[in-house]
Amino acid sequence: MTKNNPITGKEILRLMAYFLSFKFLTFFIAWLSNLVFLKSIYYETIPGNVFQAFLSWDTGWYLSIVNVGYYYNPGGTTNTVFFPLYPLLVKLFTFIVPDPILCGYLISNTACMLGVVYLYKLVKIDYNEQISLEAAIFYLIFPTSFFTSIFYTESLFFLFVTVCIYYTRRKMWLAASVFGLVASMTRNTGFLLLIPMLIEYFDINLGSLKLDFKKLRMNICWLLLVPSGLISYMVYLYIKFNEPFAFIKGQKNWGKRLVYFVDTFWSLDGYGLFHKVIFISFVLIMLTMLFYLFYKKIRLSYTVYALVTFILLISSGTLESMPRFAAMIFPFYIGYALMAQNRVTGEALKFLSIGLLILFVSLFVNGYWLT
Repeated sequence: MTKNNPITGKEILRLMAYFLSFKFLTFFIAWLSNLVFLKSIYYETIPGNVFQAFLSWDTGWYLSIVNVGYYYNPGGTTNTVFFPLYPLLVKLFTFIVPDPILCGYLISNTACMLGVVYLYKLVKIDYNEQISLEAAIFYLIFPTSFFTSIFYTESLFFLFVTVCIYYTRRKMWLAASVFGLVASMTRNTGFLLLIPMLIEYFDINLGSLKLDFKKLRMNICWLLLVPSGLISYMVYLYIKFNEPFAFIKGQKNWGKRLVYFVDTFWSLDGYGLFHKVIFISFVLIMLTMLFYLFYKKIRLSYTVYALVTFILLISSGTLESMPRFAAMIFPFYIGYALMAQNRVTGEALKFLSIGLLILFVSLFVNGYWLT
């Protein structure tokens, strides 16, 4: 079993200070830019109202699930493509806080704060405090990290992923599997957690790629919980709409479908130069980080998880959500933290990341579609 390496109260306070500082920066930039930026034609809220300005794009779909439930429109846009756990939690908490929007903000920011802590704890299993802190900071300043503070599922999903892998490293299979289950109820890629969990279960590493069945015990059955989150949603869709794959079929209306990755790049023809540059840049960033993870011989389960997630994203038929989904691949933050051990490289990465974060927040709150 991996040695438990608890974090101290001082470390938690430091993490909370960084969390509050960067969240304050995010909302301050949003407020300031909302006052001075030229508004997009899609902008429909009150200038200066930061919290309202963030309520756009996918937020409306999640709110529709909270307010009226799921509906399925074959051949058209439908909210069945959005997985149920986040809107379900918002709905449940409205019994305490009646405003669903406020509930969403509270859930997202609480999950983000806990995600920072668990990312730190996870990285600290293998590295020192400085590298663990750097990984947490890069998560907070990632260019699309503002999605972890608003009415989106990013922070909740990232939390469940990091907690799942943390308990996997500690060989606490029931706890890990439960968090894998809720991850697969939050996003359709949650089931991919089964891959790093199996690698850790059989202690597979770069030095020993053999599958040792002598390690097999009954506790492996707990891992079956991970895909059951996805399966339970499919059962619900079958009962309600007689279509268990409604979430897959609905994605086709957003241009998302499983294709050969080259076809995904052809989809860029319909975008302007700005979005082409952004989407391709994030693909290149992810590729660079994958090579870096292999080069630094980062733990095999982490590297494989990052690789299969990247392959699935690049084979989805569209690069639209690449900048946002890239923020959810936790091993990348280990890579950024290791790069930052060189002071010049670290400062350059942070400067670039914060600069892009400011730009993306400013665009998003003024009604410009980003990702």
